[in-house]
Amino acid sequence: MLTFLLNQILLRFTTPTSLGIAYVQLELLIATILFLTREGVRCALLRNDESEESVGEKEKLNDSQKNQLVLNLAYLPLPLGTLVAFLSYYYYLYTADPISLNFPYYGLCVALYGLSSVIELLFEPLYIIAQNKLLFKLRVSLEGSAVITRCVITLSLTILGAYITSRQGAQQGENVFGILSFAIAQLCYSTILLVGYVKYFLAHPFSPSSTKGSITDRLSQFLPRPITRTVHDHPTSQYFDPDQAKLGLTLTKQSLLKHVLTEGDKMLTSWLSIPYDQGIYAFVFNYGSLVPRILFQPVEETARLFFSRLLNGSEPANSGFSPSVLSARILATMIKFHIILGGFFIAFGSNYTHILIDMLAGATWSSTPAPRVLAFYCIYVPIMGVNGIVESFVQAVANPSEISRHNKAMIGFSVGFITAGVVFMKFLAAGAVGLVLANCFNLAMRIAWAWDFIHRFYKEYHPQKHSEIQSMLSFGNTLPSPYVCAAFVGSWAVTNISKTRIGWTTMLDKVQHISVGVLCLGVVVVVIYQKEYQFLQSMNSLVRHKKLD
Repeated sequence: MLTFLLNQILLRFTTPTSLGIAYVQLELLIATILFLTREGVRCALLRNDESEESVGEKEKLNDSQKNQLVLNLAYLPLPLGTLVAFLSYYYYLYTADPISLNFPYYGLCVALYGLSSVIELLFEPLYIIAQNKLLFKLRVSLEGSAVITRCVITLSLTILGAYITSRQGAQQGENVFGILSFAIAQLCYSTILLVGYVKYFLAHPFSPSSTKGSITDRLSQFLPRPITRTVHDHPTSQYFDPDQAKLGLTLTKQSLLKHVLTEGDKMLTSWLSIPYDQGIYAFVFNYGSLVPRILFQPVEETARLFFSRLLNGSEPANSGFSPSVLSARILATMIKFHIILGGFFIAFGSNYTHILIDMLAGATWSSTPAPRVLAFYCIYVPIMGVNGIVESFVQAVANPSEISRHNKAMIGFSVGFITAGVVFMKFLAAGAVGLVLANCFNLAMRIAWAWDFIHRFYKEYHPQKHSEIQSMLSFGNTLPSPYVCAAFVGSWAVTNISKTRIGWTTMLDKVQHISVGVLCLGVVVVVIYQKEYQFLQSMNSLVRHKKLD
């Protein structure tokens, strides 16, 4: 909440172009360097175990030897990341659009973000050691302090830049520091983490030999060195565990696809739009992603765990309890919940984005296309909710071959997303709105695939109940009643007319426009209570009965 509030103040002193370069281009730069170089090795080392085969062939390692092997392998991303950062610097300068290239301090900021990524790779071995030792409090305290410091430095330098700009009589909206504030703050963030991890392990050495040694001895524990272990009755000097190194290489190869799936929207908007549109999208995404992070993510994680435990096994033959029927009823209830919740976002949120942005971020942002983009994002919210639920079901019950099919389908969805983005953003010139629509198209394809999987799963899992389950998961049972849909449509029409006729510029306009929305909201709530009583009872049952035995 603290960083969110600081960002609201920050937005009043920065421009969409600065925000686009910082939050899209430069954040994509550091994410790419770190993800491609350390993600595979990190995942392999956090699975720090020895297989039975390895134990049978090799001398079992003590904790000190394990830590040393982890430390050695964790240093590998550092030279690779340094090379990638160096190449990325020239790539960014060579391929940058004229607006970005001529922006003040652009080259320096690219270099600072690259340097920041190298610093983070420098303490990666200590991070892995801390995680394997379950030092979660250390990570939370360091990252919390670093994040808050980054926000405070960014805000302070931006406000100072705005003050200097005003004293120089520059045009309104410009900032003498611009993206340099973000780059310096990012460098401080990485430095705090490095100093914090080094300071902790100097005080609490993980190498027993350096516990009572001098500062030089304690620093030496951070250095890579070989260990001696017995393999097939022969002493062998090793820098890396072969199994971990092989796993790390495999996961590193897979990380490229995972990175494209994770950061695809930033890549697309960086390639196909100008920094101004990138800033609008970054601004809207920061607001729009609050609901998925706060509400959707815990619901999806709970659903994944619930479906996995409920449907992990064969259907009971002679029992009044049917896991398939219960799971289908809960699945249909959760889908309808997300659709009804999305109806509120579409009917009311889309017509009140101007007021929200004007009150939180100021008139500079409310006069940009940001309210229009956020209005389209309100349509994206229910699609995200439904997709999260159906994909949670797939991940909970799919076998390895089906997961492989799903991964292949995800590649096709990514191609579809990129194609849709090119059409909307380049050929139709829809800007940030086009990226939101491309995301909607992408998730719609994924929902269709998961929906087909769900029906096939129930048909194979319990064919005797298939007709009953098919009725539960029909569109008529998962969609709100026609009266509720009509109430949402009518409310959207009324609030849209109110936005056009009354407006939102003055405080009186805001009060009147919000009052119209409150009245419409009351009507919708009454209609839902009357026409969706059975659905509300199902939701109440899910809330009250947290444990389903």
